[in-house]
Amino acid sequence: MKKKLIGVFAASIAVFALSGCGGGGDDYIPPVDDLITLLIVNQNNVGIDGIRYECDSTSGFTGNGPLAGEFTFRDFDDCDFYLEDSIVLGDDLFIVDSRLVGKNNIPYSCASGIDGFTGDTGFDGEFLYDNFLFDDVCTFEF
Repeated sequence: MKKKLIGVFAASIAVFALSGCGGGGDDYIPPVDDLITLLIVNQNNVGIDGIRYECDSTSGFTGNGPLAGEFTFRDFDDCDFYLEDSIVLGDDLFIVDSRLVGKNNIPYSCASGIDGFTGDTGFDGEFLYDNFLFDDVCTFEF
């Protein structure tokens, strides 16, 4: 009986010692499988490639994967999209999933050279920005 108790006690100490202190600080990196992928498309459901974006946990250019206009982020990220007139001039833009279903009620704000827009994406995922004269930066709160 003493040997069993000593064995259980030793195993408990080993588990505690190998588990560390448990605090990872700010350098915690979530697993890759929790990435979310959405798309920015125009009014014809054509993905827009080449939009630079910076999220809290990821960054890149839309369309770098198998779907045109795709971008990835993690839940609760804020993401900045740099909408250059040379890429999106005149297009109505929408945030959709891979089935092209609009993602509504995503809070965002856009700022351009002369104006700004704040709101939530519409039922079809549409968002407003100044698509005529200036490059915009739109921040989405996913």
